[in-house]
Order: sequence, then C-alpha cells, then structure tokens
Amino acid sequence: MSKNGAQTISACLVIYNEEKVIKQCLESIKDLVDEIIVVHDGQCTDRTLEIVKQYTDKIFVRDHLVLNEPHLVFAFDQAKCEWLLRMDADEFFDTADHDKLRKMLASSVAVDGYTLNWELWDGEKIVTFKGLQKSCFFRRKNFHYIGVSQEVGWVDGEMKKEEIVLHHRPNYNNVVGEAVMKKASKWVPIYAKSFFPELSTYACYNTTPDKWVNYAKKVRKHPVLYLLFYPLKTFLAQLKNGLLFSWVGCKVAFQHYIIYTWLYLQIWQLQRKVEPEKTVIGVLKKIGKVLYKYWMKFAHVLGTINGFIILFVFYFVIIGLYALVQKSIMLISRLVTREKKNEPTFWKQKMEKGDGLDHLKYQF
Repeated sequence: MSKNGAQTISACLVIYNEEKVIKQCLESIKDLVDEIIVVHDGQCTDRTLEIVKQYTDKIFVRDHLVLNEPHLVFAFDQAKCEWLLRMDADEFFDTADHDKLRKMLASSVAVDGYTLNWELWDGEKIVTFKGLQKSCFFRRKNFHYIGVSQEVGWVDGEMKKEEIVLHHRPNYNNVVGEAVMKKASKWVPIYAKSFFPELSTYACYNTTPDKWVNYAKKVRKHPVLYLLFYPLKTFLAQLKNGLLFSWVGCKVAFQHYIIYTWLYLQIWQLQRKVEPEKTVIGVLKKIGKVLYKYWMKFAHVLGTINGFIILFVFYFVIIGLYALVQKSIMLISRLVTREKKNEPTFWKQKMEKGDGLDHLKYQF
C-alpha cells in the first residue's frame, strides 16, 4: 500500500562511495517514499552498499562514468511510481516535513513538478539565501530527461515552487572555490564533449536527444559568441534571482561564471579539432579555396586571351626591331659613302669644333 495515498513516490539516487552521508539520506525518506532505487557509479570501495542494503534491494552497480546524469536515466527507467524524487546522497528531508510533502503532491493535478529550497554547506554552518533552490519532484509520465551534465529535465505541465527545504550536507566545504573547481574539473571536459554527437552517446528518458542536439548545434555554430556572452548571462541571471543580496551568493555566481567560461572555451577548442572547417579560420580557408577555384577558371580563359595578345604584341615588336635594324644599316651605309667622297659629315664637323664628342672618333 502506498505511504502517500494515491501519490506514490520512487526515490532515485546515483551515488559513489558515500558511506559518510548515505545513512542520513535514506533514513530521511524511508517512511516517505514507496521505493528507493540506487545506482552506484562504478565499483564500490567502501561500506556504502552495505548501508544501502538495509533500506532497499533495488541496487544497481554500473560502469564508472563520473557523471550522475546518464545513470539517472537508468534509475528513472526502473521506477514504477507516480512521482519521481531525484536527490543526492548528501541531501535529506526533515521528517517533520513529510506531511507537507504528501499534501504538496496531492494538491494539484495540473502541477507536474516541484522546486524546493536548497542549502549550501561551508563545512561548519548552513549557507542559504534567496534564489538557492532545486527541482526535486516530477510526475513520472510527464517528465522528460536527457542524460547530459547539469541537466534538470522538463515537464509537460506546471513547475511549482514550495517553501520546503531539501537539506544539503556534504562532508566538505562546497562553497570554497577550490572544492568547486575540483568538482568542475571532472565534469566540464565530459560536458564539453556532449556538444559533439560524434563524441557522445545520449541516454534519454521519455524523450529523444533531438532537443539537446539542436541546442548543441547552435552552440557549435557560434562558439565564440557563447564564450563571450553566455557565462555573463548566467552570472547576471543568478544575481537577479537573489544571489546578489548575499556575499556568498555573489561568490557562487562568480564561480559559475568562471566554470561556464571554462566550459565554452573547451567547446571552442574541441571544435577546432573535430570540425576545423567550421572555425573562423576554417571558414576563411574554405572561402579561399572556392575563390581560388573560380579564379583558376577565370585565369584559364584570361590566359588564353592574354596568349593571343602577347603573341600579337611580340609579332609587332619583332617587326619594329627588324625595321629599326634596317634603318640603322641604311644610315651607317650613307655615312660611310660620304666619308669616302671626302665630304665632311655632321659628326666629323662636331668633333673638329671640339663639342665633346671625342669618344666617337674611332667610329668614323
């Protein structure tokens, strides 16, 4: 029998060596949900699965992928209940909120998903502020999900925000920049590859990858534009949603700006390797090849015409040189004939007058 009347719940968790936090998570939902589905990302090397077996027998150990999202698709496929609850091993509910959650799910047939308040943890105390939230509950039949990094999924109907807290207690400070960047260093390179269908496979729940492929194609078409503007857009949107009113919130928003700048830089670098013809330089080279092709055709025609022109000019140059030589020979012959008759020539008269033409004496 359902623990929530007609509104049954399948809790779906993807975990990796979480023995320090998993018990608190499962204790908080064991009386709330109707089934718990746990997928372990690769082989377990601590006591996590021993603890999980105390709460469910729906345990699956799959290949180590680093990312949770592809495993979530598998977990959703195993679910049988009306609602899906997506949560992580370091998250939990207050048991006092169980009744609120049950009423929430039963309140409206038009609502297909719920977003709850969320928390950060600096290793010593809770960090929370307006705009910090997480989408957790989805009506299974109307929920769609593509297993790429940072995917939230979408529903057919309304997503509603409720003032119930999903607590978040990792066993480290997840606000400090070092921890954030360490996590990002694992998923950013994989996320960047997901923008290239030839480098990725897409696990999907209740949908096809077309929506993601079309978006990825748009990003690949304008990688520099996304690199320059999308991180800034994300940063400003987070500030607008409430992070502006907290110093930690501003810090988190700036961390996301750095991470998404890194992401789109990697996409641009990958594109230069995978699709070199689509980069700016590649496009210029392609244009250059087309222009060269048509120029060679034009040059072939032009060369044929030029060939006739050159032959024509060469013919007249030869004729001109021949006429000049003939004229010179005639002039020299005339001068020699006058010298023999003792007739002073023009040049001889010049030399006798000392007009600076001594260098011509030996020619006459």
